[in-house]
Amino acid sequence: MASITNRSTWSVFTLGDKKALGEFSSQRKAQQFADQWAKSGPVEAVEVRQTESGPWHVRIRRQGFPLVTDTFATKRDAKDFVAIKESEMVRREFQDYRVSDKITLKDLLLRYRDEVTKKDPLGDNAEWHCVFRLS
Repeated sequence: MASITNRSTWSVFTLGDKKALGEFSSQRKAQQFADQWAKSGPVEAVEVRQTESGPWHVRIRRQGFPLVTDTFATKRDAKDFVAIKESEMVRREFQDYRVSDKITLKDLLLRYRDEVTKKDPLGDNAEWHCVFRLS
């Protein structure tokens, strides 16, 4: 994606980048350039940087995939992570685990109780009672 800012001329930047892709005399020309640039291929950005406190931060942006971020103790680990994730994205094998990481065992047990077991709390359903006690 590109952002357009109006100064004395219209400038087109990639998101998170300080260097302009181009400067134009009108907003229409800048918008045409930004649209053409966006159609030219997937927008990608990989950033591996070291913080002042020492660890290495990785940010991977690729069109059609969520933002991937992580922190590593060494630069080598960070670069290995980038290579693995980019390879998964190219092969369309990338899995986003952010949603599944938030699910707890209690959530799973309640869902199992509600969707799989019979909903007869007074009946002779030991499985339902067992799951009910655990949750």
